Amino acid sequence: MNFLKVRVEDTSAKTVVISGPDFPRRPLSLEKTISADVTPGAELTLGLRPEHVHVCEPANGASTLLIEVVENLGDLTFLHGNTPVGNRITLNVKGFQNYRHSDAVGFGFDAKNAHLFDADGMAI
Repeated sequence: MNFLKVRVEDTSAKTVVISGPDFPRRPLSLEKTISADVTPGAELTLGLRPEHVHVCEPANGASTLLIEVVENLGDLTFLHGNTPVGNRITLNVKGFQNYRHSDAVGFGFDAKNAHLFDADGMAI
């Protein structure tokens, strides 16, 4: 799982709005999975599984990935790289892909597949 530091911008009974240095374009709204007490300003960790992160145009993504390693495995291709602030993440795409070292791609994710953890590692 990929782990990225985020900060709570706003919260309601069902959602948490987060931002972070890896997501400079706009805050992201995520659904709470449990009833946890989080307040604006709280530091959390966003967890994203590689299979739940998708490649897109850089302008349309939540962030960008500078690819360091492309691992073509036939039915899957793993892309390993760094976010704009140097955090390492891995994502996978279906099939053989023609990405190369030093390519920059956008990445996004469906908020329903994102996981939030508090400072103690407990799910939110």
